[in-house]
Parts: sequence; structure tokens; C-alpha cells
Amino acid sequence: MASIFKNSYTKNGKRYYHKKWYIEYRDAAGVVRRVAGFVDKRATEQLAAKLERDAERQIAGLADPMAEHARKPLLQHADDWERFLNAKGNTKGYVSMKVARVRETLKACRFKFIHQISPGRVLEHLAEKREAGASAQTSNHHLDAVKAFTKWLVRERRMRDDPLAHLQRMNVHADQRRERRALSPEQFDSLLEAARAGEPFRGASGPDRALLYLTAANTGLRRREMTSL
Repeated sequence: MASIFKNSYTKNGKRYYHKKWYIEYRDAAGVVRRVAGFVDKRATEQLAAKLERDAERQIAGLADPMAEHARKPLLQHADDWERFLNAKGNTKGYVSMKVARVRETLKACRFKFIHQISPGRVLEHLAEKREAGASAQTSNHHLDAVKAFTKWLVRERRMRDDPLAHLQRMNVHADQRRERRALSPEQFDSLLEAARAGEPFRGASGPDRALLYLTAANTGLRRREMTSL
């Protein structure tokens, strides 16, 4: 049976009670939970009754398994996704980058709960990033991250349908910011010389950076792969 109560505190030898009521009830797993209610006692009693009914429905196998996920803040789902990605054995840099892009998108779009995820608002946010100077490739990276997140929500039965499934990546060839090309032997030698004589950058001395460039050129390893070494 759920109970409601008010927390109290003592000041100058007198006991005072907080305005808000609290609820104590036993969930479907038998764990005693305490949750905040309302200032209004009647509203708190109604919430307590609902929590009890939900627990009973879960015990009976009648509860909607997604109802609890719908009430959970999206940033907490993102925390769960981060733990999932780490458990899969992804590098910390990869996980940090992916989750940061998702959190940025959720905050920028003001998505607090699952039902608020809107493809239109995501597209608006990505357009705003491009107007601020982001490339089409950067826009695609953010879209890929948030789509991976919503796909995971569906796969984990936290959401029935993926509202972002139909969103398409941009054509990066129509927004080429830099022409990628191989350095000539003379240009590569100049790069090594400049690195050796250069100032420390991101914690690496000039000679160390020259060695990294030489290793990368001869092995084909990318920056993140080199960092992991």
C-alpha cells in the first residue's frame, strides 16, 4: 500500500514541514521507491494510486513496456546508449564523439522525451549548423549519430517507430570545402622539415610530430588509429 508523507526539518528547536508531499510505494520488483508528489495532497494521492496500479500491471504482465521509457529523459537514454557503445568494445574517442553529437542535437532541438523527437526539427538544426559554417560532411556525421541513437531506441524496445529512419544524408560532392590530394615527395619532405622545427602542438613536440607523419604515410593509419597506438 502506497503512503504519502512530508519531509520535515528542525530550525531553532522547532519542526517544520516542506510544502511538497512525497510518495513511498513498492514497485513491480518489490523495491521500495520514494518519489516526489505535489503540494496538493489530493493530486499526490492520485499519483500514488497510479504508481501502485502501474506496478500491479507490470507484475501481471499487462503493462506497456515502453511506458516507463517514455517518461525517462532522453539525456538519460543517451547515457545508456553510451554504456552500450562502450560495452561493444568501441574506442573511447569514437564513443565520446558519437554521444557528444547526439547530446548536442537533443539540446539544440529541445528534445527532452522520446515523443518529442521530430525529423523536421532535426533537419532545421542541421541547416542552422551549415549556415553557421559547418560542412555537409559535418552535417552528415551529426545525422548519422542521432539516427544510430534512435535506431538503438527502437531495437531496445524503448520506442516503437524510428521517426528519423527516412532522413537522407547530404551529397558531400555538392559542398566540397577542401580538395584532397596526395603530397608530392618534395612537399612531404617540406612538411617533415617544418614539423621538426615547429613548436609543440597538442602535446607533441616537433620531432615527434614528424615521426608520426612519417609513420602515417608509410602505414596508411589514420589520426585516431595513430592516437590509439
